[in-house]
Amino acid sequence: MAARAPLTQAEKERVYTEKLRGRSLTAIAADLGCALATARKWWRVARDHGRTAFQQPRRGRAPTGVLSRFAPQVTQRALALKRAHPRWGPDRVLADLRHDAVVAGLPLPTRSRLALLFKTVCPDLVATPRPHPPPPPAPAPVTAVHECWQLDMQDTLPLADGRQATICTIRDPVGAAILMARAFDVTDGDRTRRLTWQEVREVIRSTCSRWATLPDAIQTDHEVCLGGHPTDPAPGRLTLWLVGLGVRHVFIRPHTPTDQAHVERSHRTLDGFVGLPDPRLDVAELQHRLDTERDLHNQVFASRARDCSGRPPLVAHPELLHARRPYRLEWERQLFDEQRVYAYVATIPLTRKVSCTGQLTLGGKVYSVGRRYRHHLVTVQGDAMTREWVVSVAEGTVVKRMPMLEMDSTTLTGIPDNPTAQLPPIQLTLPLAA
Repeated sequence: MAARAPLTQAEKERVYTEKLRGRSLTAIAADLGCALATARKWWRVARDHGRTAFQQPRRGRAPTGVLSRFAPQVTQRALALKRAHPRWGPDRVLADLRHDAVVAGLPLPTRSRLALLFKTVCPDLVATPRPHPPPPPAPAPVTAVHECWQLDMQDTLPLADGRQATICTIRDPVGAAILMARAFDVTDGDRTRRLTWQEVREVIRSTCSRWATLPDAIQTDHEVCLGGHPTDPAPGRLTLWLVGLGVRHVFIRPHTPTDQAHVERSHRTLDGFVGLPDPRLDVAELQHRLDTERDLHNQVFASRARDCSGRPPLVAHPELLHARRPYRLEWERQLFDEQRVYAYVATIPLTRKVSCTGQLTLGGKVYSVGRRYRHHLVTVQGDAMTREWVVSVAEGTVVKRMPMLEMDSTTLTGIPDNPTAQLPPIQLTLPLAA
């Protein structure tokens, strides 16, 4: 027999009444679906003590409230503070209670008891917890050289005359080679500035030219110059430039620098080699030292990286000198595929709120939708075939089609078209016919 709930008051009365009428306890227990021992227990309770025994209070201490073990003024002061400051949590209320003269010297509850008190007495003042989205997956492991480069920046390094520098470093995690380390003077009056996406593009381009190859992917964090605005799914210009070259832009998980531990460790290695921070250097002298120590690290320094076994990276991984996807600067415009950019943008649905003047912003450009749709929340989707933005209202009705601006090859590469540049011939090895 499956376990059932305890007998109710009416069921206990039925046991007593029907037993007095002559029915057996076995039959009564069967009707109620309870054990014979249960029916017998309540028959004897009523027989020996009368029906009033059914109403006897529960054993133990009667419940008197969440903070029943504490002085009443503690509860009153805690609730008064919560009602006066609805955004205060239990920790903040408890901090005030510890310095409150009204409850001085009295035992205070823990934060968990205070939280339970607020949820019980004034639930309207307790913030509803928001579910956290599942964390994004970690970047896929890399297995070959030039498969994925890691890029990171080291900021606020002091230079001579009170100036500041930023070093942009690229490292190959499999080959353990420091592919590039470029220094920038980022002094901007009394403050420092961030690198622009064009400056980062030049660092990547110089790396590709130096090693004569394009990687399959480049991995970075979520800085604005690298991936665009962190709360906007629209891709940044650097991402679009990489997409046009057929290079995936991989982002590490937010607040997880260990996802690219190789390039993070390179900062410390270069700092030790160059002797940073050194406020006597200007940016040109710093760059000269970075170039010298980078070459020393790659060609001479006994690396402790796992796959190097105490050898320099270029000795342990000579395949670093072989192009994975051949690249030269004069080939870039031919390697760049505009249609690949438009197709990529078309996969990303965007949501925008139309301003009071009937405008919205896409990719840093202002587009006019019309005052008729001001304050409307609209959906914007790219059309790769027509190379237009398609703006739709909530009902799915298309209200505007606008050309995509500044996604062409010249804008993203910064290189004018050169139809005379030729890609290298490709040699194919075909089987001979029998």
